Amino acid sequence: MSQMDASMPLKGWVEPNPYPLQRGSAYDLGDQVSILVTENGRSFYRDFAIRARRFSEAKDTWEYQLTEIGGTSYNSGAWFSEIRLRDRSG
Repeated sequence: MSQMDASMPLKGWVEPNPYPLQRGSAYDLGDQVSILVTENGRSFYRDFAIRARRFSEAKDTWEYQLTEIGGTSYNSGAWFSEIRLRDRSG
């Protein structure tokens, strides 16, 4: 086809948005979640509460700090990716 059809749209370059909308977090502070832990060679799900949250632009995901039932920070305040957590509310 040597001639361009006027009804066909032209393809062009689109600049990526430098300020993408970050999605909302799945969990709020205090929400109950579980995460897969390994202790003494056994893996199982253990319950925690959300202590803190932040959005990691480098990983493009929400990360959370967890609190154990007794109120102490789990794993020295390590940050866990949202994909590793399971909702315990329902």
